[in-house]
Amino acid sequence: MQSLWLRYIKLLTISLEARFELALGKWAARLLTVILLVSSLAVTLLLLTAAVVTWAAGAVRWGYGFLIGAGLWAALSFVVTTFGHSLLRRQMISREAIYRLRLAQSGMRLIERSLSDSPGEKGLLPGLMGHIGRLLWSIVKQWLRKWVPFL
Repeated sequence: MQSLWLRYIKLLTISLEARFELALGKWAARLLTVILLVSSLAVTLLLLTAAVVTWAAGAVRWGYGFLIGAGLWAALSFVVTTFGHSLLRRQMISREAIYRLRLAQSGMRLIERSLSDSPGEKGLLPGLMGHIGRLLWSIVKQWLRKWVPFL
């Protein structure tokens, strides 16, 4: 019996580690998207300012060059806004972590099923209490997952 609990705890730690890795990947993708967006918008504003200054100084051709550069950087910020997060998220989230999470969860479910008795073997009241206990435990797990994102 003790070995099952030790295996369960090991699977639980593997599952928590995989969830933590997935959460870090999501947060890193969001942070990198924001950094790329802010930097491209800053370069766009810098080039627009340079275009205005060169037009005011009388160098119209340089102003057009700066304006074209600002347009390219604005297009880059549009691409980062529309496609950047999804592309970065696909690259930053590890497929191995998803696989480890699913494998650990299925192992934990198998251990839980092997430890729980079927309600037909017990009386009506203990079987009902088992269902109520599982319902309460699922509610507690959902509440914990709401407040702790990597669970």
